[in-house]
Amino acid sequence: MRDIAQALAALADRGVHPVGVTVDGPIVALRLSAAQQNETLADPARREEIVAVLRSHGFLYVTLALDEKA
Repeated sequence: MRDIAQALAALADRGVHPVGVTVDGPIVALRLSAAQQNETLADPARREEIVAVLRSHGFLYVTLALDEKA
């Protein structure tokens, strides 16, 4: 079962605060601030943690939206 509110709360508990989220069925795309985007892209363990949290909330595909208007 996909629950974006619970997934976002779990991410916030880990210090991840998306500035935008798009959900399309099993796909979730996160928009992060420039600072968090840089941190996430530079740290493979951080990316894996974000993906694991979102998958545990029922999302099959996790993407990072690079266009701030996406």
